[in-house]
Amino acid sequence: MEKKRQTGKWISAPKQWLKSLENLPEKKSEKGKWIWPKAYVRGHIRREFTLNELPIEARLEFWCDNKIDVYINGKAVIEGEKRVVSTEISCYLMEEKNYIAIRVYQTDSPLHYVSALKGYLTCTYNDGHKEEIVTDEKWHAYGICSFYEETEPIEWTRTEGITTITEGERDLLCFDIHPRLLRRSCLFRKTVEITGQVKNIFWNGTAHGVYEVWINGEKANDDMLAPGAQNKYQEYQKYRITEHFTDGKNTIILWVGNGWYNCSSWGELDAKCPEILGEIEIIYEDGKKERIVTDQNWKVNSSPLLDNDIQFGERYDGRIRITPWNYESEEKKWVYAIARNISEEDQKKLILQSYPPIKKIKVENPVNIKHISKGEWLIDFGINLAGRCRVEITSGKEGSLVYLEYGERLDENGNPWIGPYVDVFFPHDNFPEGKAPFLRRNLDVYICAGDEKEVYEPRFTYTGFRYLKVSCETASLLKAEKMIMHTDLKVTGAVTSSYELISTIWEMTTRSFCSNIFSGPTDCPSREKNFWNGDIQAFSHAACWYMDCDAFLSTWTDGGRKMEYNCYGWEDEEYILPLVLYQFYGNTNVIKNKYPVVKQLLQERRKKMGERILPFSMRAPYRDHLAVENNMSSDYFAAAFFCYNLKMLGKMAHILGENEEEKLFLHEFEKANKAFLETWFNSDNGDMGQKCEGGQVLALTLELIPKEKEKIVMDRLIYYIKKADYHLTTGFLTTLPMFGLLCDFGYADIAWQMFCAKTYPSWNYMIQTGATTITETWKGITEDDPWGSLNHFALGSICSWFFEYLGGIRINESDAGLNKIKLKPVFIEEIKQFGIQYKTRNGILESKWSFKNEKAEWSLHIPEGIVAEIYLPGSPKIEKMGGDYILNIDAVKDAYQMVLKK
Repeated sequence: MEKKRQTGKWISAPKQWLKSLENLPEKKSEKGKWIWPKAYVRGHIRREFTLNELPIEARLEFWCDNKIDVYINGKAVIEGEKRVVSTEISCYLMEEKNYIAIRVYQTDSPLHYVSALKGYLTCTYNDGHKEEIVTDEKWHAYGICSFYEETEPIEWTRTEGITTITEGERDLLCFDIHPRLLRRSCLFRKTVEITGQVKNIFWNGTAHGVYEVWINGEKANDDMLAPGAQNKYQEYQKYRITEHFTDGKNTIILWVGNGWYNCSSWGELDAKCPEILGEIEIIYEDGKKERIVTDQNWKVNSSPLLDNDIQFGERYDGRIRITPWNYESEEKKWVYAIARNISEEDQKKLILQSYPPIKKIKVENPVNIKHISKGEWLIDFGINLAGRCRVEITSGKEGSLVYLEYGERLDENGNPWIGPYVDVFFPHDNFPEGKAPFLRRNLDVYICAGDEKEVYEPRFTYTGFRYLKVSCETASLLKAEKMIMHTDLKVTGAVTSSYELISTIWEMTTRSFCSNIFSGPTDCPSREKNFWNGDIQAFSHAACWYMDCDAFLSTWTDGGRKMEYNCYGWEDEEYILPLVLYQFYGNTNVIKNKYPVVKQLLQERRKKMGERILPFSMRAPYRDHLAVENNMSSDYFAAAFFCYNLKMLGKMAHILGENEEEKLFLHEFEKANKAFLETWFNSDNGDMGQKCEGGQVLALTLELIPKEKEKIVMDRLIYYIKKADYHLTTGFLTTLPMFGLLCDFGYADIAWQMFCAKTYPSWNYMIQTGATTITETWKGITEDDPWGSLNHFALGSICSWFFEYLGGIRINESDAGLNKIKLKPVFIEEIKQFGIQYKTRNGILESKWSFKNEKAEWSLHIPEGIVAEIYLPGSPKIEKMGGDYILNIDAVKDAYQMVLKK
């Protein structure tokens, strides 16, 4: 990975200047700090304190920009109060231990997300002395409930029992400045003078947050949401910006937002101050070089973005004009940035982004616009995809708000459905005028400037959606467009078929994957936007068939933000994904980088196992995630993946030439595998003891069954398939392997029957519910599970079966990098016509076939430089070099003839 020695400094906005952006009560009192749970919607804050004697007076003074409920020693003191709270509480206090418990609500404002609490308790005693307890780091924050629950434990208000709170303790935000001001999007400005004939000018830079580079009023390139969400590395971007400069003075603006820097898993809202680091390199025709680096000489001003967040959207004030390159008359509004030196640790983390950026891929127009009522429009874009909207409005009154609400589906009232999937506002909560709170995912708010025509497109956020609701009491909607965005990876694979179900699944799957490639592979673009490692390891083959994922997934598996660690099956992505990338691209660097990581993973698992040969009662909560019935046990699932961990470490050692370590891992695998079989395998009937399809599939696909015993395990799988009336009962991790196993063991007819099933659970059923992308569950769009995501790619993993079995490119049996491939297609007459294309490093590999009157013609194009071993039933292996070939197949006579295509 290319590294760079940065000569600039990290620059950010001065905190004292940020304080001046809002008139908050610290100007009245400096007592206490701003505190808030690092979580959203609602939470609990508690403080324990000890009184040696009872005071004659005790006064509570709090300020909060949202309502709070305060309990002292389990008794309600303040309920639903907001802003300044002042009350006498001495009657609630006790000698010795006391507890303050506060229920907080994130926000009820459409203009920002983060609320905060500040204040103190003053106790006055008989002798006149006073004691103060202020809001500071000594307070503790807690969650309130688990997903889907609608009640909170009463223990949180009491003196004891705090450990029984469901969600446990959470991080507490605690600052001298209101946390939302720290998150404020800012503009950094520098004037650069060109003094000679320019040959080239480059930008090299990165941010803690996300950023854009503007030169003389124009955006310098079309990258979006850079630099992304890496953990191990700090990616920087380099691109040419020569054409944006003119002779003489030029104004550079660096526009910075929060991105993933202030947004953690589940949308927790952090409050770190975004900062940017970079340099402009000017190369003159005479060979002279000049570097303009970020330092304390840059100036800063607030941007029109009042708040911005990857999860929740943007709040944009159109009254703040974006003309900073003409700001000389308003120079007093700009202040000098603060700068800090880049540390050696930061220098070590810097790498050049090696894969394509996130870009605006295309623009989609609505299929339908419905004027619901005065000031409200519902827009349907026809399909579910990720991106954002661009709207044009007219006659908006200055200061009026335009709401952009996004949704994958509609609720019973025809509004975009925004289902909570975290700590929730409860149905019995009372909100002003019966309106739901403004803190919700996927809501952008624009404040009108009052111009005749205004155009708004969000900048530092995105979401997945099909529907958009635009609301504004004073304005009219002129136009709405959908900007489809994702990491701009090159498409390498294509599927064509006359069989509609195949074509539809391919289209839905490619939409879902594109909707979930934003700096790394996410699970969904609308609800969580989490980088779940289990989802991508299940989908990894399909991802690599569809797009060139080498650099993208190599960087992510090595250093990206991930979820879920310490979890069997999910954390096994640490070796599964690198081995897939090795198989597709011959990438040994990713194996080298991950080998010590996977050894450490094994070591940690061994420690938790103690003296046991296999793991039991270990963390495996998901197993075959969202399996329809009889999900396998956690012990079985963990034991299977522990064995596989050993076997694949042996494979990694072999690739790296670590022969002695390979022997050790494989020896340990044999012992663990023997224990696995003794524990779970019934040699009489082949049952793995899980009473489900997935249990049989997992043991076979992880190659834990001796060759001579595979047949009876497979027979038992057929028993479970028939028991389910030829329907899938599998989830994320065993659905795809099921189809390959069926074909390998001669049951292609059963695989096809299951693939084409029309009733639940099946892909056909999912499509019939109206889904246009692959949904999280087999239920598709259903009222039974309104919180389910409608844009998960995991169950679209079946697309790799299209390439590897219907198309015939057996990836796991081909050489790494696909220089020597094994072709062994499965011909299914009902399909009539089928074809795949895959862009290898040597050129396009194509496999297509068609049936007519029980006879098939199979056409092959093998690029020069690739050797193909062709396998057909009843025929010896055929080895062919690059070229075009046709095989004529008589399915009745089981006869095959190959000719060189002229």
